[in-house]
Amino acid sequence: MPLLSSYPTSCGGIKDVTDSRSILADPRRPDMKDRLNQLKGREMFRPFAPVVTVEDQKKFFELEAPSPYMLIATQLQTQFREFLPAIMHIDGSSRLQSISHQKEPFAIDS
Repeated sequence: MPLLSSYPTSCGGIKDVTDSRSILADPRRPDMKDRLNQLKGREMFRPFAPVVTVEDQKKFFELEAPSPYMLIATQLQTQFREFLPAIMHIDGSSRLQSISHQKEPFAIDS
């Protein structure tokens, strides 16, 4: 499965580096965490950080407030842990970024 990256054509006015580039990968694949870590030269225990719309955040994560800057680690909802292994730490947590349709018009609802 290929990895995709996304870079905006203009970075003017972007306040956070997470808004300006992304690697898109399938969080359902157990091997994806290791593949991304090898690609980025990171420690092998690190999961990758998921991006979710604010509208879908509570569906997948135990977090009420938006997390636009990936500063908050929260628990992945129990029913999704088996299906999304690449975004989860060993304790079931994820450090997510939530985005809104207002700020990121490319965002697609799940």
